[in-house]
Amino acid sequence: MEFKMNNFQNSLHSLLSWYLDVRSKTIDVEGEHRSHALANHIASGYRVLDINKLNLETISITPPHFNKSEYLQEDAGYRQPIAELYDFINSHLQEYISYFFLLSSLATLDYKKGWSDI
Repeated sequence: MEFKMNNFQNSLHSLLSWYLDVRSKTIDVEGEHRSHALANHIASGYRVLDINKLNLETISITPPHFNKSEYLQEDAGYRQPIAELYDFINSHLQEYISYFFLLSSLATLDYKKGWSDI
């Protein structure tokens, strides 16, 4: 059961990633109802996932707090968009989200210019 559920979740994740990608906007050509139908399908898939059946281990972490001035001490021009994202989230989204995590080589600082993304 666990293997099948993981495949199902991975498939939903892949579909969600594609749906949110800017290149998937061609689906709008079919009409507004198509994007709503796809969004409903993705949401339905996540509703049937029963995380309790996966027997997953719970891991608790305390992530480091983002220090913008420290982050910009090196390579400030390249890292500036991340600092701007931080400012935008704190200025405009704070009432909607509790935590924001940046998962990328720009967060771990092992990025390669022209190659790394978020």
